[in-house]
Amino acid sequence: MKTLKKIYIPHKLTCLIIGVFVGACCSTATLAIEKNKSLFVFHSGLKPSDSTYLTSLLVELKHNISDRKIKTADINELSIAQLKKQLEGSNNCALTIGQPALEKILATRNKTPIFSTLVSRTNLDNLTNRYFRLGSRVTGIYQEQSFKRQLLLGRAINSDNKNIVVILGRKTRYFLDEYRTISQQQSLKLSFDILKHQESPQQSFTRLAEDDGFLIILNEEQQYSQQDLQSLLITSYKKHIPMIGSKTSDSKSAALASIYTPLKRLAKDTATGLQEMCDGKKLSKAKYSEHFAVLINPQIAAYLDYGHLDEKKLAKAVYALEQAEQKSATVKSISENSNSENNSYE
Repeated sequence: MKTLKKIYIPHKLTCLIIGVFVGACCSTATLAIEKNKSLFVFHSGLKPSDSTYLTSLLVELKHNISDRKIKTADINELSIAQLKKQLEGSNNCALTIGQPALEKILATRNKTPIFSTLVSRTNLDNLTNRYFRLGSRVTGIYQEQSFKRQLLLGRAINSDNKNIVVILGRKTRYFLDEYRTISQQQSLKLSFDILKHQESPQQSFTRLAEDDGFLIILNEEQQYSQQDLQSLLITSYKKHIPMIGSKTSDSKSAALASIYTPLKRLAKDTATGLQEMCDGKKLSKAKYSEHFAVLINPQIAAYLDYGHLDEKKLAKAVYALEQAEQKSATVKSISENSNSENNSYE
């Protein structure tokens, strides 16, 4: 019987062979993980506007995130346990459409990064802060346009109006200081009321309204339900004071004009934000969309003698006001830096 000869392999060579083998295994494993990367799109039933947004978004995602398998699901059809199992894996990321979808995904306590859309600023910030302590990572785009842009739209409609009315609720009252600062920067007088439980916003509007002003509709459903908006519209007609909204539904219900984020533009912004998030970049805070358009209610415009308004011209006017402010801020910053440098040589 022949005996096998022992073959001596130097230690360094042994390490090299093992290293190559392990490396090959790791590469194969990594490749498998890469292939299993998923982007989950969660919603809670789709309204017509949500469907339009989702259709545009899926087109954008094909161009921006081609390396991920996109899986769309209705959260109403899945339990928390089922959602948790789906989200397992360090390479996954998620998009939520609407607040119910966001709340249910956050309830899974999963560490998957989440991009939120079609949720108001007050609710998104509140949920983000609450679940941050539990390890959840959330960013996104607010449902509405900013308070500042609402004021700029008011100025574009009628630069002679120097007063604005804001009716605050349980959530929006925390932004009062911010609203005051922005109003002062726009040289506008801010009148406000903080509603208590079951108080009517119509009473506040009637009491606070001045002849040369606007009511700014905030994105808080408790104070601006459809019924409330209809009541406010009656006061708007009586006082001849227009209302300015921050989303399309405001103008469809009661506002003379609204500044809003077009759904196709929101889809593009979402796809860009998702690409950055899913690529592992540091999550930025949720923000307003940079892009906007203006919607006018023609019946309200005619009644309030604003029939001459043009949506595209107003959007351009808002953009021009915004650019002028940015230019002024840049010039001021350069001047301050120049003075600081001069002082350092004295």
